[in-house]
Amino acid sequence: MALLTLSGCMGLVDGPIPVRSGSGGSRITSGITDVGTSSIVHLTRMQYANAVEAVVGARFDAIVEQLPADEATVGYEIGSNISPTLGEAYLTAAESIGGAIEQAPEGVFLCDLTAPESSCVDAFIADIGRRAFRRSLEEGEFTSLRATFDA
Repeated sequence: MALLTLSGCMGLVDGPIPVRSGSGGSRITSGITDVGTSSIVHLTRMQYANAVEAVVGARFDAIVEQLPADEATVGYEIGSNISPTLGEAYLTAAESIGGAIEQAPEGVFLCDLTAPESSCVDAFIADIGRRAFRRSLEEGEFTSLRATFDA
C-alpha cells in the first residue's frame, strides 16, 4: 500500500525533497528566506489512475472516480494545490486500492503467498520499485522497502 501512496509523489524513498528547476536564468539566493518546496506533485485523477495501473498492472477506476473533480482551466484539467481535504481523499483512495489488492493479491504479487521465497520478494520489490520510480531502486531504498515488507 505504501507504494500506491507514493505513486503520486516524486523523489527518493527516505531521500531529499526534489527541487524543480526553472526555465533558465540564475537563482536569487542573497537576502531571501528559503521557504522550501512542496514534496508532493498533484496528479489529476486520470494521471493517478494511469500511475496506479503502471505500478500494479490493474485499473481501479471506481475508486479513482471517488476523488474530487479536477479543476479545469481553458479546457484543460490541471492538478491544483493540494489542500488537506484533497490530500485525505488521495490517501483514502490509496488505502482503498491497497485493500482491494490485499483481497486479491495474486494479480499483483506473483510469489507463493503462503510462504514467499526471499528471492521472489526481492524480485517483486525491485520490479515494482522500478515501475513506481521509473528507475532502479538505490540500495537504501530497496532496504527500506524490504524492511516494510518484512514488518
